[in-house]
Amino acid sequence: MTERTAVVVTLILLAGACAAPSETTTRWTHPERPSDAISADLAACRAWATDRVERDVRRADYGGAGVTSAGEHESRMARHDAARRRDSLAAGCMRDRGYRPADGTR
Repeated sequence: MTERTAVVVTLILLAGACAAPSETTTRWTHPERPSDAISADLAACRAWATDRVERDVRRADYGGAGVTSAGEHESRMARHDAARRRDSLAAGCMRDRGYRPADGTR
């Protein structure tokens, strides 16, 4: 992955972390936490996940197999994979904090 690809992936992840949740976004519940804490915990988990994926992208870019350029397809796949990894890490973080998906959400 090139440095340009890493920058693009980072920008997309940051934009996604700041975006309002869509209708398909998981809603979380916790038996003991108030609803205002849910948004703060979710924001913290998303920020942590974004940082982790960005670090992984930088590591792959600078310590990878020496790929010097990526085509459009590879760039799109890298962005897609990074976004899925970020979402998975954020969901794991929420579960680790005792949250569970609300009924009817993924």
